Amino acid sequence: MTFKRTKKMNQETNNNKGKEFPSDPKSWSEIEKAQWKKYEANNPAFTQILKDTNFTLSTTILALEGMYNRVNQHYSQPLFEGEEQPWENSPIHKNIYDLVSSKDLLRVSYKKLSSNRGSMTPGGKGVTADSTSEEKIEKISQELKKGLFKWTPVNRIEVQKPGRKKGVMRPIGLPDFDDKMVQNNILLILTSIYEPEFQYYNTNWGFRPNMHANDAIKHIRLQCKSYDYAIEGDIVGAYDNIQHNILIKILRKRISDEKFLQLIYDALKAGYMKDNTYYDSFLGTPQGGIHSPILFNIYMHEFDKWITHTLPQKVDELNSKIKTNSTLAKKPGIKQFTEKNSKGTRKTRSSRKIPRLLQKNQTPH
Repeated sequence: MTFKRTKKMNQETNNNKGKEFPSDPKSWSEIEKAQWKKYEANNPAFTQILKDTNFTLSTTILALEGMYNRVNQHYSQPLFEGEEQPWENSPIHKNIYDLVSSKDLLRVSYKKLSSNRGSMTPGGKGVTADSTSEEKIEKISQELKKGLFKWTPVNRIEVQKPGRKKGVMRPIGLPDFDDKMVQNNILLILTSIYEPEFQYYNTNWGFRPNMHANDAIKHIRLQCKSYDYAIEGDIVGAYDNIQHNILIKILRKRISDEKFLQLIYDALKAGYMKDNTYYDSFLGTPQGGIHSPILFNIYMHEFDKWITHTLPQKVDELNSKIKTNSTLAKKPGIKQFTEKNSKGTRKTRSSRKIPRLLQKNQTPH
C-alpha cells in the first residue's frame, strides 16, 4: 500500500502557511528537489532526517527543520574561556505535541516503516502494516489530539545475543504497527532536537544519522596518536535498566511540553506480554521499539558529558588543591612534625598558627 499526495492533502498541510507552497504536484516535486539540494549542501545531518521522511515537504517537516536549525545554531556559537558549556543553556522546546499527532508525519512514518522487514511482525495485539489505511491514520491522529491514544503492551521474545556463547539470550519487545508509527514520529522529533548536541560533543556513534562503528574507530585514531591497550566495556541489560523518572527528568531539560513527555512516559510504562501473560514495566525501554535507541542515547549522553567535561574539571580542581597545599607546606612558619597512628605507622603533618578571626564590628588592637 502506498500513499499519494493529493490536492486535499496539500491544502491540509498548507493551512498555516497560506499560499506559500503551490498545490500542483509538479511544483511540489520541483520544490522538494530544490530543498534536497540545499540540505545536502548545508545540513548533512538534517539531510538524513529528511531521508527518513521520504522528502515529504509539509509544514510539519519544516517545523522539524526549524527545531533542528535552532539547536544547531546554538551549538555553532564560539565558546570562550570561562563561559558555561552550551548544554547548560540549550534551547527549550514547547508546543511540539501537535507534531506527534500530525497526519502528515504519520503518513511519513508509514512509508518508512512499511518497507522494513519487521513491518509484518505482530505485536501485543497482532497489528501489522497491511491493516493500515488512510482511515486508520485519521483515527490515530484524532486519538492523539484528544489524549485518548493508548499504547499496547509489546510482545516480548528472546533471541540469541550476537557475539556471545550459545544460550545467552537478549529480550526483544515487538510493538504493534500502529504504535511503531507513533514511535517513529517521536524519533523524528527527538532527533531534530538532540542531534546537533550529539554532533557537538561527538561521544557516541550508535543509532545516529550517518554514523557507524567505522566512524568511532576513525575518531579514536585521530584522538589517540599512540596507545598501549584499549578497554572494551559492556553495560549488562543497558536498555532494561533505564530508570523512567530519570529519563523524563533529562528530557525535561530540553522539552517543556508535558503532554509530549507524558506520551513517552506512558509508552515506557505500557508493559509487555510474554507467553500470554502481562507484565508491568517498572524499568527500561524495550529493545525493538523504534524510539528506544534515541531514548537510550539521550539517557547515556549525561554520562558521556560527565566523563568528558565534568570529571576532568574535578580532577583539575583536585590537582590545584594538592599543588596549593604543597606550596603552603614549604612556606616559613609551617611546622613539620610526625606522629604515630594507632597502627604504629608514622605520618607527616603540617601545622601553622592561624590568627583568631575578628568578630563582627570588632577592631584590631
